Amino acid sequence: VLTPTWDTINGKITLNQDGEGIFTKDRFGDGYISYRVKFGADLSASRMSLKFCSVEQNFNEIPGVTTYYLHTKATGEMILVKYLGESKFELHPSITTVAANTEYKIEVFKFGSTIKVYIDGVLKATVTDTSLTSGYIGFGCWAGSIEYRDIQIIAASPDATNGIAACIPPIG
Repeated sequence: VLTPTWDTINGKITLNQDGEGIFTKDRFGDGYISYRVKFGADLSASRMSLKFCSVEQNFNEIPGVTTYYLHTKATGEMILVKYLGESKFELHPSITTVAANTEYKIEVFKFGSTIKVYIDGVLKATVTDTSLTSGYIGFGCWAGSIEYRDIQIIAASPDATNGIAACIPPIG
């Protein structure tokens, strides 16, 4: 049972249980994801998970499904991993280490086979992987409670109605 707490006044969502998360309604390919995340006092009980998955689902693994995770370990170390079905691959084993009671701005750019991760405006990781070209985006919680706010998802596809191309008039 998912029980996210929405705070529409302050523009944030709080996830309060292990494996809890929310997903986008539509599939996305290339684009930009930006959000702020606040970690609690106990990092082992305040673990972030950003998921990019080929099927709309919960935060459990499904055999045969390709999934990327940007998440924090109980030590506060942020990593980028990929699952191909039940096989796990570390794409970047140590992006940064987060501190307790601290908020971070996280930006993820995915264009073609390149994924770039920025923390507070500083490029922390660049990886190349061609396994997943489009999918659903999820914000989740592993253990304890985590707070997300200021979530932005911008698709870069030329035919996306919410994308960069939709904001730029044709030239010529």
